Amino acid sequence: TTINSANAACDIQCCLLQGVLRFNDGRVYGGEFVNGVFDGVDASMVFMDGSSFKGEFRKGVPEGNGQIMYKDGSQYIGNVHHGLPHHNGKLLDSNGVILYTGEFEDGQRHGNGTGLLENKGSYVIGSWALGCPCGIAMCVPATQIQDCSSEQKWNDFQACDLVEWSHGWQIFKYRMASLVPIKGLRQS
Repeated sequence: TTINSANAACDIQCCLLQGVLRFNDGRVYGGEFVNGVFDGVDASMVFMDGSSFKGEFRKGVPEGNGQIMYKDGSQYIGNVHHGLPHHNGKLLDSNGVILYTGEFEDGQRHGNGTGLLENKGSYVIGSWALGCPCGIAMCVPATQIQDCSSEQKWNDFQACDLVEWSHGWQIFKYRMASLVPIKGLRQS
């Protein structure tokens, strides 16, 4: 069923419908409607800017698991909250290169994660806050990361930098040729 918003009466009071809704502004929703509201597991929406979402809708907004395809070809796969990346997911560029995998909050990299630096030569493994590396993290050459979606251990790398970050700015850097785990301190 296809409904054009110019002709749609939004007072549909039924239990469940499935179909396509085309808005005058160019948006298109396809999926289930519960009491006239977008609500379904396998639904999709194309937005005015050319981006799209495929996944779960709850009470009219993308919520739960899904995939956001951005206009530039990049994509986010994972959990969304109010249509934004939230909790765990991964961000890929238009060629499928993983730009970041880990935790998100309200659309930004926030929490533990692994992210590719802008020069695409190194990944930062550690904490992120409001989209930027934060605290002490490892900076590892991209050639040493085979699958940044799996948890890497400190001793998996032959060489890396230990970097301290503040609001996305590198403030201190240690060059480490080989990593040796710190066993702990003995108290005397």
